[in-house]
Amino acid sequence: MASVEVERFGLVADGLGFVDRACAVCARPFQVSLGEYEARGLLRALAHALPHANDGEDIDEAERVCPYCGVLGTPDAWLTAEQRAAVAHRAAHWQREVRYVQLAWPRHRLGDNPRLTYLPVPPAPFAAKPGAPAPGPAMRAFPLLCCKGRQRILDGWRGPVRCHHCGCEHEIAPHAPGLLERLERDG
Repeated sequence: MASVEVERFGLVADGLGFVDRACAVCARPFQVSLGEYEARGLLRALAHALPHANDGEDIDEAERVCPYCGVLGTPDAWLTAEQRAAVAHRAAHWQREVRYVQLAWPRHRLGDNPRLTYLPVPPAPFAAKPGAPAPGPAMRAFPLLCCKGRQRILDGWRGPVRCHHCGCEHEIAPHAPGLLERLERDG
C-alpha cells in the first residue's frame, strides 16, 4: 500500500495565540485569536489561487469587520501582504506538482501509447521563502465585551474600535494603568 505524505501549511500564531491580519481598504494591521475562521480564510485564498473543477462554487462565509474603518470582508480579505505572498508561492508549487502528475500519467500506461514524445520532469522540492517575518507595529490588547473575545489594535489608535466578529463599535475609554495588559494575560 502506498503511503501519503502529509504536509502542513498554515498561519503562524504568536505565543498568545494571535495571528496577524490587515484591512485591504485602510491597510491598517490588527491581530485576532487564531481560529477556524482564519483557517477558512487561508483555504479560501488557496482555492482561488489554484485552478480546480469546482471553481464556480464559492463557500458562503460570514463576513467580518475591520476594527478601524468598519469595512466588511470575507475570510480571505484579511490576509496580510506576507500571508498572500506565502499563499501564492505555495499555490504555484502545487500547480507545478499537479502538472507533473498529469504529464507523467501516460508513462504508467505505456501499453496504450508506447511512443511517448516527451519526458515529464518532476518539479524541484518546495522551498519556503527564506527570512523571518519582520516585526510588526506595536499592538495593544483590546477586550471585546460584545463577543467575549479579544483582538489587538495599533498602539497609537485613538478612534472607535469595531469588533472583528460582530462589528459592534467600542469607544476607547481611559483605563486603569495595566488593566488591558492584565486582561490580555489572564484571558
